Amino acid sequence: MTDSVSVTQNHTVEEDELSLFDILAVLLKHKKVVFGLPVACAVVAAGVSLALSNQYQSSTLIVPPVNPALGLNMAPTLLTLAGSDQVRASVLDQLKLQQHYQSSDRRDALLELDNNVKTSLTKDQLLEIQVLDRDPQTAAALADSYASTIIQAAHDNRLSPSAAFQANLQARMSITEQQRKEAESKLKAMSPDWPSRLSGQDRAIASALGQMQAEMAAKDFFNSNDAKLSDQSSPIVKLQEQINLLRQDMAVKSRTGATPELLTAYSDMVFYASLKQRLQESLALSKAQQANEIRIVAKADVPLNKEKPKRALIVALAFLAGGMLAALYAFAKEGLDKACGWRLLMRRANGQK
Repeated sequence: MTDSVSVTQNHTVEEDELSLFDILAVLLKHKKVVFGLPVACAVVAAGVSLALSNQYQSSTLIVPPVNPALGLNMAPTLLTLAGSDQVRASVLDQLKLQQHYQSSDRRDALLELDNNVKTSLTKDQLLEIQVLDRDPQTAAALADSYASTIIQAAHDNRLSPSAAFQANLQARMSITEQQRKEAESKLKAMSPDWPSRLSGQDRAIASALGQMQAEMAAKDFFNSNDAKLSDQSSPIVKLQEQINLLRQDMAVKSRTGATPELLTAYSDMVFYASLKQRLQESLALSKAQQANEIRIVAKADVPLNKEKPKRALIVALAFLAGGMLAALYAFAKEGLDKACGWRLLMRRANGQK
């Protein structure tokens, strides 16, 4: 029993050794193809890879805004905006990429831009911009330009929390400036010599009232975040009655005999001028804070080493692929030769030529 098992095991080992010997014999039989084809593939791959231009990669990160009202990170929205025609066309024109890509058609240049720019979200929900270009300086400039254009587009589309507020501020400033001009025209029409009719005390008191009214109006605007100051429930409307009473009392005490209407017109002009100044200050502050809502983590660095092509890897893969093809060819040729040999033997055994 033991001898039988031993014989079987020895027979199996011999078959394995014979099988390995046959494999080596087949490869050696076709050694010209087995060794020549991988080398030829490697040489061709080396030539092709040398003909390819070096590609340099630069990248940057953008911190997306957070909508405090919804408590949502706007990263997915910013990613969609990054692929919009608005951003792509703007970047193309800013860096004159159509000439850089040597493209006669704008659509081809945009396709080249799409192939060279990749935008994605990191695990921390930051927007990452990766750029490939044959020129390292252009790669860094394109990454920075793409990032700044996305941020500007986000502001233009009011994706940042302060964008809508700034739009309302600017609209209210435009209205206030128009009202200031109308108040000034009304004052001049009422009394062309109004400066001589208002004493320093009159102006001081009227200015104080106008500035107080402007302060209240600004607070009311910031609380409601709109341009409506005529709401009867507004604190400024309730304060208006008290201000009118103060103006009448001021007119009675005026040394120059200024009428309540003249003092009111001057106070209105001061009010609109003061309100515009406060709105301008708030707009400047909002723009300064806006830089922290959507910001670039770090500017793109000029790459020192190429990213593509990886010539050594290309040659190695070509050599490996050539070796596999050569081995397949050798075994296929050997199998075909054996099949033809068996057919010839069978025909001769049957008396056929």
